[in-house]
Amino acid sequence: MPNKSPLEKIFGTLKKKVTGEETKKPTPKKTVKQATKKATKKSAPKKALVKKAAKKTPKKAVKKSASKNSTKKTAKKATKKAVKQAAKTPETGYVEKKKLSSLAIKDPREHEWVAERSKIKAAIHNGLPQSYLSVHRMLYIGAAHGYTVAHIHEKPIELYAVEKSREMMQYFLPLAEDLPTVLPIYGDAANPDSYAHLIPQQVDLIFQDIAQRDQVGIFLSNCSRFLSPAGVGILCLKAKNVNSTAEPAAIFADARQKLEREGATIVQEINLEPYHKHHRIFVVHLNPYHDW
Repeated sequence: MPNKSPLEKIFGTLKKKVTGEETKKPTPKKTVKQATKKATKKSAPKKALVKKAAKKTPKKAVKKSASKNSTKKTAKKATKKAVKQAAKTPETGYVEKKKLSSLAIKDPREHEWVAERSKIKAAIHNGLPQSYLSVHRMLYIGAAHGYTVAHIHEKPIELYAVEKSREMMQYFLPLAEDLPTVLPIYGDAANPDSYAHLIPQQVDLIFQDIAQRDQVGIFLSNCSRFLSPAGVGILCLKAKNVNSTAEPAAIFADARQKLEREGATIVQEINLEPYHKHHRIFVVHLNPYHDW
C-alpha cells in the first residue's frame, strides 16, 4: 500500500472527527425487533410457573390466570415502550436524517456566483477591488458549506478554510477534496492556536465571515497570528450577531474604534446593502510600517 501524503492524512483525520468515528463508539442501539423480543421475553411468565399454576385448585388457578393476564398487559406496555424508544433513535450520529435532507446542497460551481449568497461578491459589487483575491495564500474564516470558497478558488491560491459547524463541514468536505489547494479546517476561530499547526506559513489575505459575538476580537486574534506584514484583512461584520438590540450604526462605530485602537488602518468600509442587511465590510492593514 502506498504511503499517504500529509494532505491525505489530514483529510482522513478530519473525516473521522466530522463523522464522529474518532470518538469512542457507543454501544450499538438495539433494533426495534431486538428490543421487542427482549421486552416480551423478560415480562412473559416462565414455563415452570405456568405448569405449576395448572396443577393448583381452580380458585388459585383463576387468581394465577388473572395474574398472567396482568403480566401480558405489562409485557404489551413494555413492548410498546421499546418500539417507541427505538423509533426515537436517530439514524445518524449527530443530526436527524430529515434535517440532513433539508440541508442538501449542490456543487456551488454549477451555479452562478451571486451577491445575495456571498458576502465577498456583494462587497465586490459595492466597490471592493477584485485584485484583493489575487494572492498566493488566503485564510477564509467561516467557510460554511463552501459556496464562496468554491467560487474564489483558483489553482495558484493556497486556501485554508476554517469552519466551526459540524453540519456545514459535512457538506464542505467532499467539495474541498475536489479543490486541490483548499485545506478544510474543522475548528473554532476563537481559538486560532488550535489549528495553527495546519497553517505552516503566514497568509496574504484573511477574510472573516462568522456569526459569533466577538467578531472583531476573533478577527484581530487571527490576523496577529497568521497575517503577513504586507497582508490585508477583510472583516465582514454582522451587527445583529454582535448585539441584536443595539443600533447597527453604533455597533459599526464601536468596531471601527476597536480596530483603530489595536493599530489597524481601515482603508475601506463598505455597506453590503441591499444584498445583506446590517452587514459591513472593513478592509484593514495591520502593519503601520509597511510601505503600501
